[in-house]
Amino acid sequence: MPSLTWYINDDNPLFFAGWPAEDAVVVYQSSSGDTHLVNELGAAVLESLQASPATATTLFKRLYPSESLSNVAINKFSNNLLVNFEQLGLIEKTLS
Repeated sequence: MPSLTWYINDDNPLFFAGWPAEDAVVVYQSSSGDTHLVNELGAAVLESLQASPATATTLFKRLYPSESLSNVAINKFSNNLLVNFEQLGLIEKTLS
C-alpha cells in the first residue's frame, strides 16, 4: 500500500534562525521570501525533512526514538503539523 512521503523541494530551501533562550525559530522560505515563526518541534521537523524525505512514521521515529508508535500519534502528528506545513508551502508530499 502506498504511503505519503514528505519532503522539502530542492528549489525551495529553508533557512533557520534562532536565538538563545527563545522557544521559537524563524524560518525563511527562499522561494516566496516569506518568514514563519515556528516552535522547536516545527523547526526540528523542517530541518529533518530538509536533510532527507520521510514518511510521517519515519519522521516520528527520528524525532521520538524512545516513544512507542501508535496510529493515533502518527495521525495527530501528520494532521496537526505536516498538513499545516504543506498548506504554508513549506513542505510537499508524494506517494511512495
